[in-house]
Amino acid sequence: MTSFPKSNKAQVWYSDFILGLAIFLLIFLLALKLTTENFILARSDIDEMAFVSKYISDSLMTEGIPVYWDADDVVKIGLTNGNNELNITKLDHFSNMTDTNFEATKSLLGTKYDFIIFFKDISNNTLDLASSYIGKPGVDEESVYLQNPDELLTVSRYLVLKKGEEENKTAEIIEMRLVIWK
Repeated sequence: MTSFPKSNKAQVWYSDFILGLAIFLLIFLLALKLTTENFILARSDIDEMAFVSKYISDSLMTEGIPVYWDADDVVKIGLTNGNNELNITKLDHFSNMTDTNFEATKSLLGTKYDFIIFFKDISNNTLDLASSYIGKPGVDEESVYLQNPDELLTVSRYLVLKKGEEENKTAEIIEMRLVIWK
């Protein structure tokens, strides 16, 4: 029987392998944790924006509190008469509020996000009712869509717009678009 001389080379190779594997696993697990955490945070931001945009649009579709509110006594902003019919007087008040103190208007709407609101007719033309664009000063339909699309949310709601004198009053369905972003 032949005997082989004992060598420590294999033992060194084994400890190098274990150390390398441990470092690799540590880096892999750290990278995995960071990527999933960022994904979860991004998803929760989108969920929050969706909740806030629905809350704002629901609020705007009401009469508001008080029913005949103006900038001095408004508790909750609403733009309709209660039947999804747009009230131009309330829209004027809302437009003036965003022009004079946008941050206070955001607070009344219960949001930390910037927003604009605009109205479209059935032919997709932007309507100039109180103003073409109501919300963050200096932002319009074109510039808002230049924002990062991952941080922007659009909600559409439909309203009735009545025009004309009492005897010749006409009505049309219009779209109210609310866009919010970070």
